[in-house]
Parts: sequence; structure tokens; C-alpha cells
Amino acid sequence: MRLQWKIVVALAAVAAATTITVGVLSYRATSVRLMQEVDRSLDEALGRVRAQVHTSVAFTADEKTQLAARLGRALGKQVIVEESVDTSLLGGFVAQVGSLILDGSLDGQLARMRERLARG
Repeated sequence: MRLQWKIVVALAAVAAATTITVGVLSYRATSVRLMQEVDRSLDEALGRVRAQVHTSVAFTADEKTQLAARLGRALGKQVIVEESVDTSLLGGFVAQVGSLILDGSLDGQLARMRERLARG
């Protein structure tokens, strides 16, 4: 039994949900995964990738376009920027494209400076 299904069943049991409710919850979890997989396959076929970008403040439309263009040149693919605001960041952004993480945040810069100072 898949982990997600086990979680749905456990939550449903705690909530005393009906079999229909469990089925609807399971279908919803499966359809979201399916849509993500369809998006990924379509992106791959069209030579594009999605970048999850966490920013300290929301980008303007122009900033988002510029970031997509720069990432696209670096990766050799069209980049779709999916932005989310993370108020815990002091400034800048962190972008993730697949397993590649690009840390342009003030937090990351400060951490790298701390490491360099600690090494002497």
C-alpha cells in the first residue's frame, strides 16, 4: 500500500470518514500527482523546465521575465518561473530547477561568508 494511501486511510479513520469520503480524498491525491506528471512530461517534450523560485518580496512582471530569460540562457531551455513569497528570507531569491538549487538570497550569502570566516 502506497504511503499516501496509508496516510489518507489513517486520517479518514481518525475523522470517522465514510468509505466514499476516503475514495474522494484518494482520487484527489492521485489526480494532483497525475496532473503534475502530465505537466512535467509536456514541459520535457517542449524543451522547457519549471523553476520554483522563493523570493523575499514578490517580483514585478519585468523581474520575473528577466529571471526566466537568464535562467533559460544558463540552462539552454525555456524556463517557466513559479514564484512564491517566503517572508523568512532577508532578501533575494532561491531558485530550484529539478535538483539544481541556485541560492541568490541574502541568507545564503551571509551563510557563505560565515563559512569563509570560520575557515580563516
